[in-house]
Amino acid sequence: MLSSRVPTVVTGRELVALPGVTWRWVLHDVSTDKKNVGEVEESPNFSWRGYDMRICLYPAGHAPSTAEFCGLFFDIRGGVDHAKFKGELSLLSQGAKKVAQRHKNQHPVPSRHGWSKFCTRDSLAAVVREDRLVIEATVVFYEPAPPSWTPRSTLGSDLRRLLATGDGADAAFRVGCCHFRAHRWLLTVRAPSLAALVDDADIVPLDGVDPNVFQKVLDFVYSDAVDRAALAATPRAFLRVANLCGVVRLKQLAELDLANTLSVSNAADLLLLADATDCAHLFELACDIVVANLKDVIHTSGWTHLREAPKLLAHILERAAGDDARPAKRRRVNDLRAECERRGLDTDGARDLLVLRLQDHHHSAPVCTPSPSGELVYSAV
Repeated sequence: MLSSRVPTVVTGRELVALPGVTWRWVLHDVSTDKKNVGEVEESPNFSWRGYDMRICLYPAGHAPSTAEFCGLFFDIRGGVDHAKFKGELSLLSQGAKKVAQRHKNQHPVPSRHGWSKFCTRDSLAAVVREDRLVIEATVVFYEPAPPSWTPRSTLGSDLRRLLATGDGADAAFRVGCCHFRAHRWLLTVRAPSLAALVDDADIVPLDGVDPNVFQKVLDFVYSDAVDRAALAATPRAFLRVANLCGVVRLKQLAELDLANTLSVSNAADLLLLADATDCAHLFELACDIVVANLKDVIHTSGWTHLREAPKLLAHILERAAGDDARPAKRRRVNDLRAECERRGLDTDGARDLLVLRLQDHHHSAPVCTPSPSGELVYSAV
């Protein structure tokens, strides 16, 4: 009995077994002595569910090297793309008992598969009675499962529509000459700094903010999606507004875009921006460039403003003089952020704040891993 179980996956889709089909081919005037090696007897075509099937018998052998055996093969065509089959061929005695039987594992369709040594010619002759031979074939086909349909998420579009209609809005903002309405319950979770500005009775003015950028930031708050082209075109504006509103993920996306624009000419300027907005990754990269290219950076326009920030200037000079503590063992900001994210901690803020969060977390719930020697090793910040 053929099994219909199949673990195979084709083109990313699981193969599903169709019901098996069995048919018999009755041959008359069968004799191995009347045939030459390589001569074939072919059954009539048997069609089933779009598949065309034949049985091919070589009574005197499939080839000279197998002339002592009879060959028996499936010849299967048609069907669907990427289909496979399992087959069983049997010689039946007069009492319909299976005298010789062979199984074939999965093979692709179309194909011609079988056995050049199905049985000896003597075994075949023993089954033939009154020049009559019955061959039984059973085939199970496996076809790719129909593509499944899963309803897409409508959360983003539903919330964006809620923003557009203003239904139930209980927060209002004036940005330039434009007015925006929003929902405080959502701002509390997605833009907590903006929610903190809301007053029950008043429209909240946001001076110095580009209305177009604010609209896109609100869209992100409601949909978690942003126009990447617009973000790449004005990453500074997005970063400032996202920082003002407390939209951390959008702020960090803008930070990454700004980091990709870093150069000797703008490193000092972006270092100041990173410090003002607590963009630790941008600060780290900008500081690296300033320290490595200090002789060139001091001639840029940003250096003029950087000289007016004593704390930043001292940090740069310490780095340039090689006084930074354990520089080789100092973990990068993105590494710290990744660990904070894994542990469910806030990823916003300066590097020292990220370190402090992880240290507090380690103290409250230490995480350790075994070393090759079996000792427990705690990860260092």
